[in-house]
Amino acid sequence: MAKKYLIILDVDNTLIDTNYKSTSPTIYSTIEQMKNEGHVFLINSNRSIEDLKHIAKKFGLEKHIIGENGCFIYSQLTGEEKILVEDEVMIQLSQVKTLLPQLIKSNFPDAVYKIGDTTDINKHLESQDIPEEGKNIFILNQYRRFSISLHAKKVVDGELRKDLVAVEKISKLVQEFVDRQQFDLTVTYTDSYGNLLVFPRDNDKGKAFNSIAKEYPKFIRVVIGDDYLDKPLMSEVDYFLTVNNATEEVKQMADYTSSESITKGVEQILLNLDNIIKK
Repeated sequence: MAKKYLIILDVDNTLIDTNYKSTSPTIYSTIEQMKNEGHVFLINSNRSIEDLKHIAKKFGLEKHIIGENGCFIYSQLTGEEKILVEDEVMIQLSQVKTLLPQLIKSNFPDAVYKIGDTTDINKHLESQDIPEEGKNIFILNQYRRFSISLHAKKVVDGELRKDLVAVEKISKLVQEFVDRQQFDLTVTYTDSYGNLLVFPRDNDKGKAFNSIAKEYPKFIRVVIGDDYLDKPLMSEVDYFLTVNNATEEVKQMADYTSSESITKGVEQILLNLDNIIKK
């Protein structure tokens, strides 16, 4: 009997690059062929449902979507959403969101703060209103309901660019507040996008996947990812595979690392799964 794989895909720096694009023109036909053979694909990402619906459609992925680092599960077949975040934690997140403009105003003189579609803004930086040279701009993702993503930008040579100095500073300020309040929240930031991330401490990709894993009892479970947010999935799957741009920490834990990065790495893994997995 042929092997059937349940393939859990991360999105950022795995399925797409930092420009929100695929790095392989043939990944779509590869996924379609594997679906025709009976394999199943799930998305398990830190992004919001608004982002993930578009990505799922782009890659022809029709099954469950796990988003905002395990805060919800969305069924594309039924349109039903299961929320996994406690009400008290939602209140804590709301307090952090309320605090952000105050922290920015107090610590970044003349900074611009706005709420918007950060994905669209990052895709079309050339069409944005550019503040004066050297000015900080902070953009809060308007779509996130169970987590926070705040992008830190700075105007350099007339262009908006990620500001890792600013995002590190705002992350420390938020962390101090979270610690004082003893909130059940994790605070971190990414180098790839230059954004602050705040999400519930007790939610993760592994716990969310575990709640629906029983729907796929006879499949070999495989996750393809790139960073520490994917690590909680390790205990819930049979094989943990990474693309070549994964962090060194994650590579050391992986069962296999592709020689290619991002989408090309995903495709390389998919095309060689039977050879990678000796089971």
